[in-house]
Amino acid sequence: MSRRGPKVPPSGADPFADANADANRELVDGEEGRETRGAKKDRAYRLEKLGEALVKLPAGKLARLELPEDLAAAVQEARRITAHGGYRRQIQFIGRIMRTIDARPIAAQLEALLQEDAPSSAAFKAAERWRDRLIAEGDVALAALVAERADADRTSLRQLARQAVVEQKKGKPPHASRALFRALHELLRAPAP
Repeated sequence: MSRRGPKVPPSGADPFADANADANRELVDGEEGRETRGAKKDRAYRLEKLGEALVKLPAGKLARLELPEDLAAAVQEARRITAHGGYRRQIQFIGRIMRTIDARPIAAQLEALLQEDAPSSAAFKAAERWRDRLIAEGDVALAALVAERADADRTSLRQLARQAVVEQKKGKPPHASRALFRALHELLRAPAP
């Protein structure tokens, strides 16, 4: 018994098949620049998130951004909407608008605005840590703070820390603690000498 395999025509026998194979290869090679459906969805999702970040910006910062008129109007409308479903649809609409424009400059402007706040928020967190440490450790923490920041007013910080400790022990409102925080925050926001 003999087994026969499928008949394969010789390579030069069908010039039409060879031409189609070459055309198909060119077509596949030419599609490298095409975006897949998953990549399109991912880009649309990122643009929606960028639009949502614009909506959540404070009004003063939003006014500083250079946005196209239709996008600015859509963002303002989204800020006004309170219903969850309507808000989501408006965010999707903002994403559709952003797909028609170049969103890179808007993203760069937004990133620059967010970077402006970074030093202030770092100083805020550092002031909280130093306030808690000054209240808990007293003069030991004050010496460490003065070693780190030579421009610190040792006398007023010591006085505010001691008043904050007394307030905590007596269960009074934290006026001195807040004043200590404000003094530390102002100190830490200023550039070091």
